Amino acid sequence: MGDSWPGRIGRAITGLFVPDACASCGGGLPRGGAGQLCATCGDRIERVVAPWCTVCGVPSSADLSGHKAGICLRSCGPRAFDEARSYGLQTGLLRDLITRLKYGQELALGEPLGRLVFAGAQEHFVVQDYEAVVPVPLHPTRQRERGFNQAFLIARPLAREARIPIVHALQRNVATTPQVGQSGESRPINVRGAFSLSPRAKEKVGKRNVLLIDDVMTTGSTAHEAARVLKRAGATRVDVITLARAP
Repeated sequence: MGDSWPGRIGRAITGLFVPDACASCGGGLPRGGAGQLCATCGDRIERVVAPWCTVCGVPSSADLSGHKAGICLRSCGPRAFDEARSYGLQTGLLRDLITRLKYGQELALGEPLGRLVFAGAQEHFVVQDYEAVVPVPLHPTRQRERGFNQAFLIARPLAREARIPIVHALQRNVATTPQVGQSGESRPINVRGAFSLSPRAKEKVGKRNVLLIDDVMTTGSTAHEAARVLKRAGATRVDVITLARAP
């Protein structure tokens, strides 16, 4: 049977007085705050603060006055992406939330974490300048095992709020081992050639500004490989925004 009018009205009235819950601690939020973090939890996230590398966004204590434009401070040489930034450091609460999303199957966390990514993009970039949002894909085998792609889940709130289409422009051809635990030297080798352009994606990224989305950036090797494919497809600019930066 369909829902009765008294039932709908009752729930609406209850919703006026029962606050929504914080996606992290479960504490109360003002009405309409569903899918967000409370101020206390938000303040617990360690943000990335300047100075940082103008290319890859890694925090740096170095004097950046002599930093050559287009060259990564990590001595990685030129990067295929133009700029990369992250909302916070992969420590404490933010690390726990990412773990709960990826390995605890708490898919509802994609909404509040995606809102943080959107906030980070607004801080560092002119979001309205982008014409495509591209989540970094998982290999099909890993996606079947996990059941979802976390990069896509956090890209959805950003794309919705910014009114930019999500374009699944990349496909992962190599089931690489996780970058976590890899040495700095082996990370670029691990992802080399891992991505290719999806069928019919060239017309959606060619001559366009693209915002590449992922959950965590460590050395930037994955983002570099993904951006390299997008640039070869004709993307005018590829910037990267991630939820977290490995400290």
